Amino acid sequence: MSTQVIWRLEGRIIYVKLSGVVTIEELVETANTIAALIPAEDNYVHTIADMRDMSEFPKQIKHLAAVIPQLRRGSGWLLLVTQNIFFRFLATTIATMASRHMRVFDDPHAALDYLQQADDSLPPLGVDIIPGDEEVASD
Repeated sequence: MSTQVIWRLEGRIIYVKLSGVVTIEELVETANTIAALIPAEDNYVHTIADMRDMSEFPKQIKHLAAVIPQLRRGSGWLLLVTQNIFFRFLATTIATMASRHMRVFDDPHAALDYLQQADDSLPPLGVDIIPGDEEVASD
């Protein structure tokens, strides 16, 4: 499986790991999973999508538009972590179409630093919010 979704701070921060070749079907399924985790009484749930290990991403905007309804769920930040310029462009385009607060970072710890400043209702975030590879694989 090339996508995994886990709570990192129950009710507040969802961590998504995308790796390898990610298909449009997997993106839609992942977006549905995230939307189902966010409660109806959204408590400002944030999502960190770690795309650093992703090697391929659907390239056609019309196919990617299938995830827009799910991305509209929730009022928290969508923080993407990738160094790939093409992935950044596509993800930014989709987030803009979904009218979602979004930022892109090269490093997951920079994303955490930003989130800590952007949402002062969060408790202090430690580096353990970003799981190691073994932890993601076992969840």
